[in-house]
Amino acid sequence: MDVRAIQNFLAVAYHRLNDAALQAYGTNKVVHFNYCLREFLEDLDRRWPDSRTITTSMNVAEIAAQSASLFEKVRQKKVRSKPK
Repeated sequence: MDVRAIQNFLAVAYHRLNDAALQAYGTNKVVHFNYCLREFLEDLDRRWPDSRTITTSMNVAEIAAQSASLFEKVRQKKVRSKPK
């Protein structure tokens, strides 16, 4: 999967999380939403513990910019290491 596809998937996931949170809030099901999200994050942490590579921030644009830069560095490293 290329970097752009991963970034698109993350954008869709962010959209869905916001939409689901809004629906949960509107129907007084925030507790259930939080439970589902916590379960997801715990599974994520079991598979890929937080590396602290991306700075913790409440600014989504800042996270996206830093992530894009890091993805590009990893992509370039992978391209250089491919056998010719």
